[in-house]
Amino acid sequence: MHGYQSVKDGAGTKLADVTEWDQSETWASGDLVSTTADLERFMTALFRGRVVPKAELELMFTVPAVPTYVEPGSDDKEQDATYASGLRRFKVGNEYLYGKTGSRYGYVDGFGATKNLSRTLVYAVNSTDARAPRPARSWTASSRPPSPASPRGSGPGRGRGGGCGLGDLG
Repeated sequence: MHGYQSVKDGAGTKLADVTEWDQSETWASGDLVSTTADLERFMTALFRGRVVPKAELELMFTVPAVPTYVEPGSDDKEQDATYASGLRRFKVGNEYLYGKTGSRYGYVDGFGATKNLSRTLVYAVNSTDARAPRPARSWTASSRPPSPASPRGSGPGRGRGGGCGLGDLG
């Protein structure tokens, strides 16, 4: 799937196809092309302890009991920290989801799940403005248990920026 970015030219603003752009402009960029099915497989393997040793995985789920930094003079209110070692914690109702989001020119994607994978979310969408202020986040989680295999992630429209997978993770 192609990604597009709004760019200004002499006549105003147009959409530029950024599919082949070098997305590794920042130090932490991996310039990795993946599908939502790839993200599901990675998240499931990570949360089941098949990517990093159990001790390191537990650190990824452990958010320090400290407040977030608030810029002096800002109207922002101090809140509890949400970042751990590589994952961010989101509260949805009475449950916590742990996950990772990312965006580059033309693309926004991420994943999140409860520690036991009973609720999961994987998404990838096209975005035309990588520098726009982020909208308020709203997570909707599936309550179906993981299944041994998931057919999502194959077929037309799947690929970089395509589709959304909820629930059944293999």
